[in-house]
Amino acid sequence: MLIALDPVVLHLGPLAVRWFGLLALAGLGLAIWRSQRALDREHLPRKVALDALAWALPAGLVTARLVHVLGWWDYYLTHTSELWQLNLDGLSLWGGLLGGGLMAFARLRSEPDRQRRRMLDAVAPKIGLGIAVGRLGAFLDGHGQGVPSDLPWATQYANRLAATPDFGVSRQPAQLYDAAVALALWLILSALPRRWPAGSRLAVFLVLYSAARLGLGAVRLDPPFLFGLQIEQIVALGGLGFGVWYALRPLLVSDHASPGSLGDKPPLVTPQYAQPTQAMPPGATLYMKPGCHLCEVARSDLEGLRTRYPHTLEVVDISTDDDLVRQYWDRIPVLKVAGREYDPPLVPAVLQQALVRAAAEQDRAGPNPTQDAPQPVQARPSLAE
Repeated sequence: MLIALDPVVLHLGPLAVRWFGLLALAGLGLAIWRSQRALDREHLPRKVALDALAWALPAGLVTARLVHVLGWWDYYLTHTSELWQLNLDGLSLWGGLLGGGLMAFARLRSEPDRQRRRMLDAVAPKIGLGIAVGRLGAFLDGHGQGVPSDLPWATQYANRLAATPDFGVSRQPAQLYDAAVALALWLILSALPRRWPAGSRLAVFLVLYSAARLGLGAVRLDPPFLFGLQIEQIVALGGLGFGVWYALRPLLVSDHASPGSLGDKPPLVTPQYAQPTQAMPPGATLYMKPGCHLCEVARSDLEGLRTRYPHTLEVVDISTDDDLVRQYWDRIPVLKVAGREYDPPLVPAVLQQALVRAAAEQDRAGPNPTQDAPQPVQARPSLAE
């Protein structure tokens, strides 16, 4: 397939505006714009996200250049004057993702864990969209062509201003492969159900896009850097490992660093339950909705803990209240005890410690003289009906 398109969109005096630069900036702007809309839709703080972005962009630029230079170190050893030339074909996408991502995490570290995960979930699909638009610009420009190929869709460029490594040789359109993967990820992540745990979209993006970059190394021209792998493949391996860890992390810890999480509080196992007390048992509220398997598991676990850790249990079907739907739809099941909310995963250890903590605080406050018996479970809409 012969590409005869002029890679220069327009000339502004001595400046030539190329397709790659134009669409790369358009992709970045589109990703930022749509991310802001997603944050507003999820009622997440836009100001916090913009602060993280303001730090992430320059950090990503520096690491993008650094990774590119390291990947092509043998070239820059003999072309040292080009070390400080910043242009798009001298930047590594994965280097930018690495530096920008680390800086964004650092700026968001003070946010509650669940809110931070929701913010990154809102942004992750839009990163894929921005990458797809930028890679389309690289294709139109001729930058990033792959290895020679005789496949029917292999491309070569006719215009002498194209950034192709040579002319008259058909090569793999590696840029289009990358764009197709990024576009598919945007569509997939945007279609994921809202009930998926916070952090799922970012984890899926990292795992799938990293795996794709590992595979695309077979058709790219980047030189091997270490152990026969290109430097971007090595960075992608790190992204793949981090994505798996990020997805599994909620299952490996018994609480979240969010309001109502257990955090670094004093030991919760106290002897109060071994002694009779006149205080009424703590009241627990479980927010759930029909068809939620995890909700039913949490409800069953709470019922099973009632003998050892007395408590009253109120089950609230959020689908009967629009305000509750807006507040809890993508969070359920949520347990509320003594004014604190506990987000998933509501494993038995979390439920037990939440009940023990509430009982200990209630005992320290002393018995309520007006209430000396447990209250019955309040009648609320039943999920079984």
